Amino acid sequence: MRDLLLAASSLNWGKISLAIFGSMFQGVMDKAERRALGAHYTSEANTLKALGPLFLDEMHALRDQARGKSARLRTFLNLLPTLRFLNPACGSGN
Repeated sequence: MRDLLLAASSLNWGKISLAIFGSMFQGVMDKAERRALGAHYTSEANTLKALGPLFLDEMHALRDQARGKSARLRTFLNLLPTLRFLNPACGSGN
């Protein structure tokens, strides 16, 4: 078990599509059980449809305005770590 854990931790998980985990999550549960629990995987595309208008569109606009302008870029970069968001569903982390 230890060897399997070490092997899994050495893998670069950043190259793995999160959609795979969503599909696996939904695939291992019975459809009726999933529905009763409200357990549903939301794709990245659908997640972005909701988050874009809420705050991502504005963040992208600020980033684009800051490009090539040192002071604006520094302000934008200082803003990023101060932002906090609550994702009560936790989902795939998108």
